[in-house]
This record gives sequence, structure tokens and C-alpha cells, in this order.
Amino acid sequence: MPHTDRLLFAAGLACVGYVVITLVMVLTVTFRRTGSMGTASQSGPP
Repeated sequence: MPHTDRLLFAAGLACVGYVVITLVMVLTVTFRRTGSMGTASQSGPP
């Protein structure tokens, strides 16, 4: 059924987009906290 395939395709794109955005946000927050590729085990304000 073309309708089902289209629905699955849209759902797949939504999932992939959500995962990509989440990974980018995590990397951005990590790089902002460390300032470089150091340890990200800092907890709380400096």
C-alpha cells in the first residue's frame, strides 16, 4: 500500500531528524562545558 509506505517514510524521517538534533545538542553542550575535547565529568558551576 502506497499510503502505508508513505506513512512509514515520514515516521522514519521524523525519527532520524529527532536523533540528529539530539546528538547535535548533546555535542554542543559538551563542547561548551569543556571548551575543548577534554573530560566532560565536570559537575556543577566552576
